[in-house]
Amino acid sequence: MAPFGGAAGHSGGPVHVSIKGWRGGTESALIKFLDRKVGRPVGAASCTYQGDIMYITVPGMDMAQELLKLTGIRFAGDKLSFQVKSQLPSGGQPGPARGALDGSSNSDSVSVRDRLMALLQTRADAQGISLDLTALAQDSIIQSLGADPLRDDKLFKAILVLAAQLYPGITAINLANNGMSALRPIADIGAHFPKLKCLSLMNNTLSDFRELDCLSAAGSTVPLSALGELVLVGNPVSEAALRVADGGASYVDEVQKRFPTVSLLDMTPVPPRAQPSETASRAGGGAAPKQPPFPTVQSFVENQDIGDLANSFLATFFGLYDSNRGALADMYDQSAQFSLMVDTTHPASAFAQTNPHSQKRVDLSTYIQISRNLTRVRSPQKRLHALFLGQAAISRAIIQLPATQHPVQDAQRFSFDAWQVDVGGGAQTAAVVVVHGEFTEVPSQSVVSFDRVFALVPALPGTPAAAAGIP
Repeated sequence: MAPFGGAAGHSGGPVHVSIKGWRGGTESALIKFLDRKVGRPVGAASCTYQGDIMYITVPGMDMAQELLKLTGIRFAGDKLSFQVKSQLPSGGQPGPARGALDGSSNSDSVSVRDRLMALLQTRADAQGISLDLTALAQDSIIQSLGADPLRDDKLFKAILVLAAQLYPGITAINLANNGMSALRPIADIGAHFPKLKCLSLMNNTLSDFRELDCLSAAGSTVPLSALGELVLVGNPVSEAALRVADGGASYVDEVQKRFPTVSLLDMTPVPPRAQPSETASRAGGGAAPKQPPFPTVQSFVENQDIGDLANSFLATFFGLYDSNRGALADMYDQSAQFSLMVDTTHPASAFAQTNPHSQKRVDLSTYIQISRNLTRVRSPQKRLHALFLGQAAISRAIIQLPATQHPVQDAQRFSFDAWQVDVGGGAQTAAVVVVHGEFTEVPSQSVVSFDRVFALVPALPGTPAAAAGIP
């Protein structure tokens, strides 16, 4: 190609740029990569090669300078280097037409494999362990293939096969927002990525837990046996399961029946499903249960005064909570905050598992309705207020909860830690009280364990607490 008129330094005309270190990827992937790094289309009008060096022509010196700034950046595992050239080398081999670089229908110039490689190179992280395959139908490369991910099962299969060849160490894949109502197109994902630990299927259209079978031992010879995190939020199947009154326990059970190693579901920790040998051990049919890793010690109370204060406060608080909950509003400061989280997956005790008369499941739906649990699964428009601020809001929240009876006089069923801290830059002293115990719901007689954290400050003169005689 004959050089453009004038020296390369003329900013008003096209400029030739050489690129080294690009061979780990494809030309189309490189141009897409440069477009993204520069923040706008590079505008490469032509492309030739000499050995391992690619030569492109960009519209002007301003774009050439942007490319020079990228020298040293990594692409497909190698560092790129850019130089401005006054003319292109003689005898260079032409590359594909610019339309092919844009992903047009010229499949002879850029093969389907090359385009899928370009897709993967822009969606895998630098370490090659995480792959973002979200919203494929909106990707320009997929659109250039004329493929519809919702109807073309072969597309997903081809992407997974190629991804396994390029990035065999992948442990996390995100397939959110793909409109998937079935998982058969990705049924071989366990064969391609046996070390997969994290899988997101967020915001698809899965409506039945049985769709997961093809990824588990129930329907696959190569299941996702190492899966530790699964995201299903935003699918009809998860939304329906979370409306069940058991507080999400059946939802967790349906998932862990298929993936017993999952310990993080919808970004919320859940205990891994017990294996048969563990269940037998807890029931007394196997080896002795494991001892705790640390010795059990008595509660921590900083000094006698703090202990007396905590004892007096807890007796007053739980007495009112059980008998006259509305009166608790006086105990809260105007700037007080209250929220709760429900543990819906706590394993049943050995007694509950072996005694046919013990309670197996407690209805926690009333608590969940005002809890922080729902902030993870509701859209901002539907999200319930999980943080209650001030006396009136806190009073309204706790009055909704079931009536209770706390056995505060039974030292075997309560424990607390208490210490004092300086607040407001040392201007005031506060006490922190952390209590663990249990209560009985009235009239269901369900026994529920709980933990609460209280921050206590002296009641100032003129406040409702002081007027009510609460120090």
